[in-house]
Amino acid sequence: QHVQIVRQMVSKIERKNQNGTLRQGGVKFHGKYSGTYLFMCVGDADLPLRVCYEVLDDIEHETPGGDLKSVLRGRMADYYDPKSDDIVRVRGEIEEVEGVMMDDIDKEMERQERLD
Repeated sequence: QHVQIVRQMVSKIERKNQNGTLRQGGVKFHGKYSGTYLFMCVGDADLPLRVCYEVLDDIEHETPGGDLKSVLRGRMADYYDPKSDDIVRVRGEIEEVEGVMMDDIDKEMERQERLD
C-alpha cells in the first residue's frame, strides 16, 4: 500500500524542485523533489504541514556528503520533541500569560468588591 503512495507521489511531482502531499486515511505522505533525490516524510494527518516540510528541508540540506542514517536519527529526535516547535512553544507561553492576566483581573475585582 505504501509503495502505491510513493509511486503516486513520484508521478505527481515533476522533476523540478517541487513539493507534494497525498493523504491516505489518517496519514499524510509529503514529498519534496530536489536535484536527484525525492525526500519523503510520513506523518499523522494532524501534524502541521510546515513541520513536515521543515523536516524535509533540513534533511535535504544536511544530507549531501553526510551519512543519511545519522542525519535522520538526529532530526527525528529533534522533531519528535514538541518543545522544538516554536509555534507550539509560543502558544503555550500565551496561554500561561492569559492565565496570569485572568487571575490578576479576578483579584482586582475582589479588591473592588471589598472597597465598595
